[in-house]
Amino acid sequence: MTRGRVLLEILKHCLGRYTASDLKQYTVDSGMSVGLPAATRRRQVLFYLAVAGLATWLHGWTVLLLYWVLPMFTFLIAILYVRDIAEHHGLPRQGLMGSRTVLPWGWDRLVFCQNGVNYHTEHHLYPSVPFFRLGRLHRRLMQDQGFRRDAVLTRGYLTGLLDEVSSKAGVDDAPQRTPTH
Repeated sequence: MTRGRVLLEILKHCLGRYTASDLKQYTVDSGMSVGLPAATRRRQVLFYLAVAGLATWLHGWTVLLLYWVLPMFTFLIAILYVRDIAEHHGLPRQGLMGSRTVLPWGWDRLVFCQNGVNYHTEHHLYPSVPFFRLGRLHRRLMQDQGFRRDAVLTRGYLTGLLDEVSSKAGVDDAPQRTPTH
């Protein structure tokens, strides 16, 4: 896609255009909500009942809908879309070069990559490393010449990433969606 088309797709996600299909993909298709133990389902139901009860008791439905539900169905979906692109789209090949580490700007960290999700290559190499140790793992791996040579490192989500995944203007304007994994 062209840079403009990528930005248009992000805007469509912000406006909720793909919310239903993305939520289905993130939960049902990925298996996150399929085959859950009965105890987990009960805890989920109790949590949502508690939230609804608290919102009713505190007369907070407007606040709940405005500050939790609306962002979850619009901006969160757009953020997840950008992160999906960052993780695997437009990469040279499989293996180490089949995932990307994004080196975020300060505002990127605030919006897109809390808890170290920008260290996706490191996560693929060492999936058992907890999120709060991924930065340290990245710094250690950067000391290895082979990792530095082969890893795909991108500076910024809406800067470097956008340049990497966008084609030149007019080359490919066909409407398409980037698949998530």
